[in-house]
Amino acid sequence: MKSYPILPTDFLYSVFQLKRALLVLLLFTFQSVYSESEEEAFLKTQSLTDEQHKVSQEYLHMGLHDKKVKEICGENNDSDYCTGNAQAWSSGTFATFERMIPVASSMYSMMIVSGAKKIGYMETHKGVEHHKEVMDVCGMAPTAVDMATKATAAGMQKHTNEQVENQSTGFAQVDALHATAKTHEENQKMAKVQAWGWGIAAGCYAATMAYGNSGATGVSIKGSDARKIGVRLAGATLLTVFYKKKADVHGAHIEAINQEIAKFPKKGDCNPYTQTLCFCREDSSKHMDPQNYMKVCLPKDYGDKARMFAPLSCVDQHNRPDPTCQCNQSNSCISRLFMNDLQNLPANSTGKSL
Repeated sequence: MKSYPILPTDFLYSVFQLKRALLVLLLFTFQSVYSESEEEAFLKTQSLTDEQHKVSQEYLHMGLHDKKVKEICGENNDSDYCTGNAQAWSSGTFATFERMIPVASSMYSMMIVSGAKKIGYMETHKGVEHHKEVMDVCGMAPTAVDMATKATAAGMQKHTNEQVENQSTGFAQVDALHATAKTHEENQKMAKVQAWGWGIAAGCYAATMAYGNSGATGVSIKGSDARKIGVRLAGATLLTVFYKKKADVHGAHIEAINQEIAKFPKKGDCNPYTQTLCFCREDSSKHMDPQNYMKVCLPKDYGDKARMFAPLSCVDQHNRPDPTCQCNQSNSCISRLFMNDLQNLPANSTGKSL
Protein backbone atom coordinates (compact mmCIF):
# COMPACT_ATOMS: atom_id res chain seq x y z
CA MET A 1 0.00 0.00 0.00
CA LYS A 2 1.30 3.41 -0.92
CA SER A 3 2.52 5.37 2.11
CA TYR A 4 2.10 9.09 2.73
CA PRO A 5 4.19 11.47 4.79
CA ILE A 6 2.73 12.25 8.16
CA LEU A 7 0.91 15.58 7.96
CA PRO A 8 -0.99 17.56 10.60
CA THR A 9 -4.67 16.56 10.80
CA ASP A 10 -5.88 20.18 10.60
CA PHE A 11 -3.94 20.70 7.38
CA LEU A 12 -5.36 17.54 5.81
CA TYR A 13 -8.90 18.55 6.78
CA SER A 14 -8.36 21.97 5.19
CA VAL A 15 -7.20 20.35 1.94
CA PHE A 16 -10.27 18.13 1.97
CA GLN A 17 -12.58 21.09 2.47
CA LEU A 18 -10.89 23.05 -0.33
CA LYS A 19 -11.21 20.18 -2.80
CA ARG A 20 -14.88 19.75 -1.95
CA ALA A 21 -15.54 23.47 -2.39
CA LEU A 22 -13.79 23.49 -5.77
CA LEU A 23 -15.82 20.51 -6.96
CA VAL A 24 -19.10 22.12 -5.89
CA LEU A 25 -18.08 25.36 -7.63
CA LEU A 26 -17.24 23.43 -10.81
CA LEU A 27 -20.57 21.62 -10.84
CA PHE A 28 -22.47 24.84 -10.13
CA THR A 29 -20.69 26.52 -13.05
CA PHE A 30 -21.80 23.78 -15.43
CA GLN A 31 -25.35 23.98 -14.12
CA SER A 32 -25.40 27.76 -14.60
CA VAL A 33 -24.28 27.42 -18.21
CA TYR A 34 -27.02 24.86 -18.73
CA SER A 35 -29.71 27.13 -17.24
CA GLU A 36 -28.55 30.24 -19.05
CA SER A 37 -28.58 28.39 -22.38
CA GLU A 38 -32.17 27.36 -21.64
CA GLU A 39 -33.36 30.89 -20.94
CA GLU A 40 -31.52 32.26 -23.98
CA ALA A 41 -33.02 29.59 -26.21
CA PHE A 42 -36.55 30.28 -25.00
CA LEU A 43 -36.37 34.06 -24.99
CA LYS A 44 -34.70 34.32 -28.37
CA THR A 45 -36.96 36.21 -30.82
CA GLN A 46 -38.36 33.88 -33.43
CA SER A 47 -39.53 34.75 -36.91
CA LEU A 48 -42.90 33.07 -37.42
CA THR A 49 -44.47 32.02 -40.69
CA ASP A 50 -48.08 32.98 -41.38
CA GLU A 51 -49.11 29.41 -40.65
CA GLN A 52 -47.28 29.37 -37.29
CA HIS A 53 -48.79 32.72 -36.36
CA LYS A 54 -52.27 31.36 -37.11
CA VAL A 55 -51.58 28.19 -35.12
CA SER A 56 -50.34 30.25 -32.16
CA GLN A 57 -53.66 32.09 -32.01
CA GLU A 58 -55.81 28.96 -32.30
CA TYR A 59 -53.60 26.62 -30.25
CA LEU A 60 -55.38 24.49 -27.63
CA HIS A 61 -53.20 23.28 -24.76
CA MET A 62 -55.16 20.21 -23.67
CA GLY A 63 -52.70 19.48 -20.86
CA LEU A 64 -53.56 22.73 -19.08
CA HIS A 65 -57.26 22.13 -19.82
CA ASP A 66 -57.19 18.64 -18.27
CA LYS A 67 -55.43 19.93 -15.15
CA LYS A 68 -58.15 22.53 -14.62
CA VAL A 69 -60.85 19.92 -15.19
CA LYS A 70 -59.44 17.83 -12.32
CA GLU A 71 -59.02 20.91 -10.14
CA ILE A 72 -62.53 22.30 -10.71
CA CYS A 73 -64.59 19.19 -11.48
CA GLY A 74 -62.84 16.68 -9.23
CA GLU A 75 -61.21 13.37 -10.06
CA ASN A 76 -64.57 11.81 -10.99
CA ASN A 77 -65.86 14.87 -12.82
CA ASP A 78 -68.90 14.81 -10.52
CA SER A 79 -69.35 18.39 -9.32
CA ASP A 80 -72.76 19.94 -10.05
CA TYR A 81 -71.40 22.39 -12.61
CA CYS A 82 -69.45 19.73 -14.49
CA THR A 83 -72.35 17.28 -14.64
CA GLY A 84 -74.56 19.88 -16.29
CA ASN A 85 -76.93 20.23 -13.33
CA ALA A 86 -78.74 23.54 -13.87
CA GLN A 87 -81.17 23.27 -10.96
CA ALA A 88 -81.10 26.08 -8.40
CA TRP A 89 -80.70 23.56 -5.55
CA SER A 90 -79.16 20.12 -5.77
CA SER A 91 -80.24 18.90 -2.33
CA GLY A 92 -82.23 19.88 0.73
CA THR A 93 -85.75 21.19 1.31
CA PHE A 94 -85.63 23.78 -1.44
CA ALA A 95 -84.51 21.13 -3.94
CA THR A 96 -87.62 19.12 -3.03
CA PHE A 97 -89.80 22.21 -3.47
CA GLU A 98 -88.16 22.92 -6.81
CA ARG A 99 -89.15 19.47 -8.07
CA MET A 100 -92.68 19.46 -6.60
CA ILE A 101 -93.87 23.03 -7.21
CA PRO A 102 -93.99 22.81 -11.04
CA VAL A 103 -96.21 19.72 -10.76
CA ALA A 104 -98.52 21.39 -8.24
CA SER A 105 -98.57 24.58 -10.30
CA SER A 106 -99.60 22.63 -13.41
CA MET A 107 -102.45 20.94 -11.55
CA TYR A 108 -103.62 24.31 -10.22
CA SER A 109 -103.51 25.78 -13.74
CA MET A 110 -105.64 22.94 -15.09
CA MET A 111 -108.28 23.54 -12.39
CA ILE A 112 -108.31 27.27 -13.13
CA VAL A 113 -108.78 26.70 -16.86
CA SER A 114 -111.46 24.05 -16.32
CA GLY A 115 -113.38 26.36 -14.00
CA ALA A 116 -113.06 24.02 -11.02
CA LYS A 117 -111.55 26.82 -8.96
CA LYS A 118 -114.03 29.57 -8.16
CA ILE A 119 -114.33 32.47 -5.76
CA GLY A 120 -117.46 32.46 -3.60
CA TYR A 121 -119.11 35.51 -2.05
CA MET A 122 -122.40 36.67 -0.51
CA GLU A 123 -124.48 39.23 -2.34
CA THR A 124 -127.23 41.06 -0.52
CA HIS A 125 -130.30 41.88 -2.58
CA LYS A 126 -133.32 43.52 -1.01
CA GLY A 127 -132.11 42.50 2.40
CA VAL A 128 -131.64 38.88 1.42
CA GLU A 129 -128.15 37.30 1.11
CA HIS A 130 -127.49 35.03 -1.82
CA HIS A 131 -124.35 32.90 -2.21
CA LYS A 132 -122.70 33.23 -5.61
CA GLU A 133 -119.51 32.04 -7.29
CA VAL A 134 -117.36 33.46 -10.08
CA MET A 135 -114.30 32.18 -11.93
CA ASP A 136 -111.03 32.66 -10.07
CA VAL A 137 -109.63 35.34 -12.37
CA CYS A 138 -106.77 35.97 -9.92
CA GLY A 139 -105.30 32.59 -10.81
CA MET A 140 -105.27 33.35 -14.53
CA ALA A 141 -101.94 35.25 -14.43
CA PRO A 142 -99.78 32.43 -13.02
CA THR A 143 -101.71 29.95 -15.17
CA ALA A 144 -100.86 31.91 -18.32
CA VAL A 145 -97.21 32.17 -17.20
CA ASP A 146 -97.05 28.43 -16.47
CA MET A 147 -98.40 27.54 -19.91
CA ALA A 148 -96.10 30.03 -21.65
CA THR A 149 -92.92 28.79 -19.91
CA LYS A 150 -93.74 25.18 -20.79
CA ALA A 151 -94.36 26.10 -24.41
CA THR A 152 -91.06 27.97 -24.72
CA ALA A 153 -88.82 25.66 -22.61
CA ALA A 154 -87.90 23.32 -25.49
CA GLY A 155 -87.21 26.22 -27.85
CA MET A 156 -85.05 27.96 -25.26
CA GLN A 157 -82.95 24.83 -24.70
CA LYS A 158 -82.43 24.45 -28.45
CA HIS A 159 -81.41 28.11 -28.69
CA THR A 160 -78.94 27.62 -25.82
CA ASN A 161 -77.35 24.59 -27.52
CA GLU A 162 -76.97 26.50 -30.78
CA GLN A 163 -75.36 29.46 -29.01
CA VAL A 164 -72.79 27.25 -27.29
CA GLU A 165 -72.03 25.39 -30.53
CA ASN A 166 -71.54 28.63 -32.49
CA GLN A 167 -69.30 30.09 -29.79
CA SER A 168 -67.27 26.94 -29.10
CA THR A 169 -63.94 27.48 -27.35
CA GLY A 170 -62.52 24.17 -28.56
CA PHE A 171 -62.31 22.87 -24.99
CA ALA A 172 -65.09 20.34 -24.29
CA GLN A 173 -65.40 21.04 -20.56
CA VAL A 174 -65.40 24.81 -21.04
CA ASP A 175 -68.16 24.49 -23.64
CA ALA A 176 -70.11 22.28 -21.21
CA LEU A 177 -69.75 24.91 -18.47
CA HIS A 178 -70.93 27.60 -20.88
CA ALA A 179 -73.97 25.45 -21.67
CA THR A 180 -74.72 24.99 -17.96
CA ALA A 181 -74.39 28.74 -17.36
CA LYS A 182 -76.71 29.47 -20.30
CA THR A 183 -79.29 27.02 -18.94
CA HIS A 184 -79.09 28.75 -15.56
CA GLU A 185 -79.72 32.05 -17.37
CA GLU A 186 -82.84 30.65 -19.04
CA ASN A 187 -84.07 29.17 -15.76
CA GLN A 188 -83.46 32.50 -14.07
CA LYS A 189 -85.57 34.31 -16.68
CA MET A 190 -88.41 31.82 -16.24
CA ALA A 191 -88.22 32.10 -12.44
CA LYS A 192 -88.50 35.89 -12.68
CA VAL A 193 -91.54 35.61 -14.95
CA GLN A 194 -93.16 33.08 -12.61
CA ALA A 195 -92.47 35.34 -9.62
CA TRP A 196 -94.15 38.15 -11.56
CA GLY A 197 -97.19 35.96 -12.34
CA TRP A 198 -97.68 34.78 -8.77
CA GLY A 199 -97.08 38.31 -7.50
CA ILE A 200 -100.00 39.52 -9.63
CA ALA A 201 -102.13 36.67 -8.26
CA ALA A 202 -101.25 37.58 -4.66
CA GLY A 203 -102.13 41.23 -5.28
CA CYS A 204 -105.41 40.22 -6.92
CA TYR A 205 -106.44 37.99 -4.01
CA ALA A 206 -105.59 40.74 -1.52
CA ALA A 207 -107.68 43.25 -3.51
CA THR A 208 -110.58 40.78 -3.70
CA MET A 209 -110.56 40.35 0.07
CA ALA A 210 -110.49 44.11 0.57
CA TYR A 211 -113.33 44.63 -1.89
CA GLY A 212 -115.46 41.91 -0.30
CA ASN A 213 -115.02 43.32 3.18
CA SER A 214 -115.66 46.95 2.29
CA GLY A 215 -119.42 46.56 2.82
CA ALA A 216 -120.15 49.37 0.37
CA THR A 217 -121.17 47.26 -2.61
CA GLY A 218 -123.56 44.79 -1.10
CA VAL A 219 -120.97 42.08 -1.58
CA SER A 220 -119.27 40.31 1.29
CA ILE A 221 -116.76 37.50 1.56
CA LYS A 222 -116.87 35.60 4.78
CA GLY A 223 -116.76 32.19 6.31
CA SER A 224 -115.40 29.42 4.16
CA ASP A 225 -115.19 31.71 1.14
CA ALA A 226 -112.87 34.05 3.01
CA ARG A 227 -110.75 31.15 4.25
CA LYS A 228 -110.33 29.77 0.73
CA ILE A 229 -109.20 33.14 -0.61
CA GLY A 230 -106.88 33.53 2.40
CA VAL A 231 -105.25 30.19 1.62
CA ARG A 232 -104.80 31.16 -2.04
CA LEU A 233 -103.38 34.54 -1.01
CA ALA A 234 -100.86 32.87 1.31
CA GLY A 235 -99.92 30.31 -1.36
CA ALA A 236 -99.46 32.93 -4.07
CA THR A 237 -97.33 35.04 -1.71
CA LEU A 238 -95.11 32.09 -0.79
CA LEU A 239 -94.66 31.13 -4.45
CA THR A 240 -93.76 34.71 -5.31
CA VAL A 241 -91.04 34.65 -2.64
CA PHE A 242 -89.89 31.18 -3.73
CA TYR A 243 -89.48 32.10 -7.39
CA LYS A 244 -87.70 35.34 -6.51
CA LYS A 245 -85.25 33.36 -4.39
CA LYS A 246 -84.89 30.78 -7.15
CA ALA A 247 -83.99 33.53 -9.64
CA ASP A 248 -81.38 34.89 -7.20
CA VAL A 249 -79.83 31.45 -6.70
CA HIS A 250 -79.61 30.89 -10.45
CA GLY A 251 -77.86 34.27 -10.71
CA ALA A 252 -75.32 33.20 -8.07
CA HIS A 253 -74.66 29.97 -10.00
CA ILE A 254 -74.11 31.93 -13.22
CA GLU A 255 -71.53 34.16 -11.53
CA ALA A 256 -69.75 31.18 -9.93
CA ILE A 257 -69.60 29.22 -13.20
CA ASN A 258 -68.23 32.22 -15.11
CA GLN A 259 -65.51 32.56 -12.46
CA GLU A 260 -64.57 28.91 -12.97
CA ILE A 261 -64.56 29.34 -16.75
CA ALA A 262 -62.13 32.24 -16.39
CA LYS A 263 -59.62 29.86 -14.75
CA PHE A 264 -59.41 27.64 -17.85
CA PRO A 265 -56.82 28.28 -20.57
CA LYS A 266 -58.00 30.05 -23.70
CA LYS A 267 -57.08 29.62 -27.34
CA GLY A 268 -53.44 30.56 -27.83
CA ASP A 269 -52.46 30.22 -24.17
CA CYS A 270 -49.12 28.49 -23.59
CA ASN A 271 -48.63 27.85 -27.33
CA PRO A 272 -45.21 26.69 -28.60
CA TYR A 273 -44.58 29.67 -30.89
CA THR A 274 -45.29 32.92 -29.03
CA GLN A 275 -45.38 31.54 -25.46
CA THR A 276 -42.55 29.06 -25.78
CA LEU A 277 -41.25 29.38 -22.22
CA CYS A 278 -44.69 28.58 -20.81
CA PHE A 279 -45.10 25.68 -23.23
CA CYS A 280 -41.74 24.14 -22.36
CA ARG A 281 -42.09 24.59 -18.61
CA GLU A 282 -45.52 22.94 -18.60
CA ASP A 283 -44.76 19.29 -17.82
CA SER A 284 -47.77 17.99 -19.78
CA SER A 285 -46.50 19.50 -23.06
CA LYS A 286 -44.04 16.70 -23.80
CA HIS A 287 -46.82 14.09 -23.60
CA MET A 288 -49.63 16.17 -25.09
CA ASP A 289 -47.64 17.63 -28.00
CA PRO A 290 -44.29 15.80 -28.27
CA GLN A 291 -43.61 16.98 -31.82
CA ASN A 292 -43.65 20.67 -30.94
CA TYR A 293 -41.92 19.96 -27.64
CA MET A 294 -38.93 18.40 -29.40
CA LYS A 295 -38.94 21.17 -31.98
CA VAL A 296 -39.06 24.26 -29.76
CA CYS A 297 -37.99 23.07 -26.33
CA LEU A 298 -34.87 21.26 -27.48
CA PRO A 299 -33.39 23.27 -30.36
CA LYS A 300 -30.10 21.91 -31.72
CA ASP A 301 -27.69 24.28 -29.97
CA TYR A 302 -29.53 23.94 -26.68
CA GLY A 303 -29.88 20.20 -27.03
CA ASP A 304 -26.15 19.77 -27.62
CA LYS A 305 -25.38 21.69 -24.45
CA ALA A 306 -28.00 19.75 -22.53
CA ARG A 307 -26.50 16.45 -23.65
CA MET A 308 -23.01 17.70 -22.84
CA PHE A 309 -23.70 18.91 -19.34
CA ALA A 310 -26.49 16.59 -18.26
CA PRO A 311 -24.10 13.90 -16.94
CA LEU A 312 -22.34 16.35 -14.60
CA SER A 313 -20.31 13.57 -12.98
CA CYS A 314 -18.59 12.87 -16.34
CA VAL A 315 -15.83 15.46 -16.08
CA ASP A 316 -12.30 14.22 -16.65
CA GLN A 317 -9.24 14.80 -14.50
CA HIS A 318 -8.43 17.94 -16.47
CA ASN A 319 -11.81 19.50 -15.57
CA ARG A 320 -13.10 19.07 -19.11
CA PRO A 321 -16.62 17.72 -19.92
CA ASP A 322 -16.63 14.12 -21.11
CA PRO A 323 -19.98 13.73 -23.01
CA THR A 324 -19.46 10.00 -23.69
CA CYS A 325 -18.26 9.31 -20.11
CA GLN A 326 -15.15 7.45 -21.33
CA CYS A 327 -13.40 8.51 -18.11
CA ASN A 328 -15.63 6.03 -16.29
CA GLN A 329 -13.85 3.17 -18.04
CA SER A 330 -10.43 4.37 -16.92
CA ASN A 331 -11.57 5.61 -13.52
CA SER A 332 -10.27 9.06 -14.45
CA CYS A 333 -13.48 11.07 -13.90
CA ILE A 334 -12.91 13.88 -11.45
CA SER A 335 -15.59 12.52 -9.13
CA ARG A 336 -13.84 9.12 -8.98
CA LEU A 337 -10.40 10.68 -8.42
CA PHE A 338 -11.83 12.89 -5.71
CA MET A 339 -13.29 9.90 -3.87
CA ASN A 340 -10.02 7.99 -4.26
CA ASP A 341 -8.14 10.91 -2.71
CA LEU A 342 -10.52 10.92 0.23
CA GLN A 343 -10.03 7.21 0.76
CA ASN A 344 -6.25 7.54 0.58
CA LEU A 345 -5.97 10.42 3.04
CA PRO A 346 -4.12 9.35 6.25
CA ALA A 347 -6.46 8.97 9.18
CA ASN A 348 -3.94 9.93 11.92
CA SER A 349 -0.31 10.66 12.64
CA THR A 350 0.65 6.98 12.43
CA GLY A 351 0.29 7.08 8.64
CA LYS A 352 -2.48 4.42 8.45
CA SER A 353 -4.87 4.77 5.58
CA LEU A 354 -8.64 5.22 5.98
